[in-house]
Amino acid sequence: MITVTKDELLKSGAHFGHVTSKTDPNFRDYVVSQKNGIDIINLDDTIDRLSKALSFIKSVVDRNGEVLFVGTKKHAKDIIQQEADRCGMFYVVERWLGGTLTNFSTIKKSIKRLQSLEKEGSSLYEDLTKKELLMLNREKIKLSDQHRGIKDMKRLPDVVVVVDGKN
Repeated sequence: MITVTKDELLKSGAHFGHVTSKTDPNFRDYVVSQKNGIDIINLDDTIDRLSKALSFIKSVVDRNGEVLFVGTKKHAKDIIQQEADRCGMFYVVERWLGGTLTNFSTIKKSIKRLQSLEKEGSSLYEDLTKKELLMLNREKIKLSDQHRGIKDMKRLPDVVVVVDGKN
């Protein structure tokens, strides 16, 4: 299993937290000090919690569980997509669709619609006007963007990892 060292965290700048005035009061236990108005985070606690999270995800994956990575912010999109592809798991990097987890049957219907639109030689495209073809193509592009990382997901994931969430 991968272990993260304190030097790696320091080099990546993980010890820098938020501006002191915007820090959540519940987060105070993890702040070691402040420097130039920015909180400095305790890296020992970070390494401990990170190793617990890694061992949990490893145990889920060892039981053939599925992980859904969610990172919709601009700076997290590329990394989430690359790493999820690398480990063969699912991801959401565009807007989070409401009901993705709670109303998964509707999401599966939408994915089926996308798959039917992606079949180029299907009877769906026969005898259509140019305008209808453009509308179907626009719908296909929209659905493929929305369901890019979850298109092959057959069931709900066992773990959801949210990167850089607001709440």
